[in-house]
Amino acid sequence: MNHFLRADEIDPAHSWELLAWCAAHGGTEFFIRRMSLVGLPAPNVGHADSVLAPYQLPPAIRPRAVVYDGQPDAELTDLWLLSTESIRVLRDLFPDGLFTPPSYDDGGWLEEPTVFRGERVLLGVVSHEGEAFMDIAESEAAELHSLGFRFHATGIWI
Repeated sequence: MNHFLRADEIDPAHSWELLAWCAAHGGTEFFIRRMSLVGLPAPNVGHADSVLAPYQLPPAIRPRAVVYDGQPDAELTDLWLLSTESIRVLRDLFPDGLFTPPSYDDGGWLEEPTVFRGERVLLGVVSHEGEAFMDIAESEAAELHSLGFRFHATGIWI
């Protein structure tokens, strides 16, 4: 069942606790959308690819947290291993927390961190909307609530 989170209710440190919870509860791989402006070099994306390379997994068909008009709900997706070490790398790539809004930097940017549990989205952050959803059981939602996470029945924009 989907439970919705709002970025303005989660500080950066708490966002990393959420990601660690995902890793401890079956989250084994993640995706981040790497964006750049057409025709411009994207050194920020290149840097991300470089530091994430040790954790790269083979691409696989996965559902997307964000589906743009005309795209399928699931598609071939670049994946990385979710581990203590890769979380350290993500902390460097998202210095303002997992819910960092897109920078729209000319050198490229990262958005939409998505954690998968098996072939399903466990945590999908919709960076440009400042919201996220989790596909979790009521017991897991209760556990996260006890850790200070506030869920909503619906999203505002998602």
